[in-house]
Amino acid sequence: MRIAIFCRSLTGVLGGMEKQLLGIAKGFLEEGHEVYVITLDNGKIKPFFEFDPRLKFLSINIGNSLIKASLTQRVKRQKRVFHLLKKNHICVAICFMTGAFWYSVLPARLLRIPVVLAERNGPSIYYKTRIRKIRWIVFLSMNLSNVITVQFDSFVKKYPIYLRKKVRVISNEIPILDNISQSKSKNLRYLFAGRFTNQKQVRELIYAFVKFHQEYPNSELTLFGEGELHKEIQLYLERGQFKNFIKIKSPTTLIASAFNDSDVLIAPSLWEGFPNIVAESLASGLPVGGFNDCEGVRDLVVNGNNGWLIERTHPIQSLVLLLKIIYADQNKLSYLSINAKASVIKFQTNESYKKWNKLIYNLAKK
Repeated sequence: MRIAIFCRSLTGVLGGMEKQLLGIAKGFLEEGHEVYVITLDNGKIKPFFEFDPRLKFLSINIGNSLIKASLTQRVKRQKRVFHLLKKNHICVAICFMTGAFWYSVLPARLLRIPVVLAERNGPSIYYKTRIRKIRWIVFLSMNLSNVITVQFDSFVKKYPIYLRKKVRVISNEIPILDNISQSKSKNLRYLFAGRFTNQKQVRELIYAFVKFHQEYPNSELTLFGEGELHKEIQLYLERGQFKNFIKIKSPTTLIASAFNDSDVLIAPSLWEGFPNIVAESLASGLPVGGFNDCEGVRDLVVNGNNGWLIERTHPIQSLVLLLKIIYADQNKLSYLSINAKASVIKFQTNESYKKWNKLIYNLAKK
């Protein structure tokens, strides 16, 4: 079977979406399918993570994926997608998030190709961001899909009743990781890994850590990532001379080594889908601290069992409180670590890839 996976961009994006897309594609390839990854990238597509060499990458090469397209560009994209789907005899189209869905669903439906909308964020994104103003239009557009995939059972009822019959739950697959070694540092080592964006609340985390460190100087924070806030954050750290206890490092595909050099992961996001960094942290035995208002994080972290979950009443003060609670619980780290590994075993079974394969076979039969 020939499968097309659509997303807006892979070049310079990195993160959980890319990692899961490439993993799902590899699962299809291992079942003997042909897989085409189609994006709005200009020029050669350059994923951050390692990918199966059998994957075929195709660029639309019309407009810029980071800039709102004109009406003319949108029409041209639709025509280009129609041509690619027809030429390559695609049997099923999988669209990663609505950004890819909107430029590919009409050509696919015109060719009678089944379409899967693979949601990678929790449904709270339609209530917490600017898209909330047009969410009813977004939800209506989802009727054009044959199936909508989400990552947790708790997400299903957040969609309108008329969409729920389309929703299937397929969680992310995470690797089996080695246990982290016991800390040899005198400081308590906090870790953040992810894109430097408002969604991830990395700026607020840094402001909070500066306040926290004034009271608890034997602590440090390391951040792995990059993004639109990178320069602003770097300048803030340099001006305030905070770089001796807050360090920024480039993104890495070897995140397990970062887990090994840390005592706890901080996940302050406003919303998530299935946060891979949280799941992989738990899989390595690294407890996680986050907030109860964040979908995805609250689906993986159980307060007092494999990490800490508190209410967010203020963007910075609540983070300071979370950091303090974790600091006070240092003697519980070994207990939390054991529970952390056990809590995510169910996501390490290849079950998600089996579900994806069953899904596309069922769609192709219809």
